[in-house]
Amino acid sequence: MSMNKWAFAPMCRQRAERGFTLLELLVATAIGSVVIFALYLSFSSLLSGRSAIDETSERSREASRFIDSFSREIQSACLSGSNKAAFFKGGLSQGSPPSALIEFTSISYPVGEGSSGDLVAIRYSAGQDNNGRASLVKEVWNPYGIGKEHVRVEVIEGIKGFDLSFYNGKSWAGAWDAELEKGLPLAVRASVKIMDKGAEKEVRALARTMVR
Repeated sequence: MSMNKWAFAPMCRQRAERGFTLLELLVATAIGSVVIFALYLSFSSLLSGRSAIDETSERSREASRFIDSFSREIQSACLSGSNKAAFFKGGLSQGSPPSALIEFTSISYPVGEGSSGDLVAIRYSAGQDNNGRASLVKEVWNPYGIGKEHVRVEVIEGIKGFDLSFYNGKSWAGAWDAELEKGLPLAVRASVKIMDKGAEKEVRALARTMVR
């Protein structure tokens, strides 16, 4: 009995010293890989959700800034028969497919070297960013043709739609040409569609023209 006990002891020590078998190592590696992959998916999903929330918040902030800026610029829209550099025109562009566009002169800050600073030309239109997504684009330049400064910025990225309408005192029209209408519209309404929390949201700006 004693001899069997001492004979079995070296075998136990050999198994302990030998460690895990190849099969055991493969099983442990597979389990570890599954756990790591699951953690990666969870972390990736968390980051994607956070990114979507951040992007939605940024679209809302951009829309709010657009409403404030557009309203001020329309209120300061200027059209004078004695100033040939002044203009106001809005409607659909000639592109394919056509999209809403408005361009006008507004009393604002100097743009470019040599600008007198009394008028600035502004254009809002639907364009595309580097990823091919529709964006609301704003362009600013000197209407007097002095200097070469022409600024183009994406006001709202990833828009779903951009519409304009013009009020003549009785009804709303989809286009306006101050040269044909002999003056400015009484008000301008802009509508921009964005994605907010997974749903389409319409943001509107309504501004009256003040300068005659």
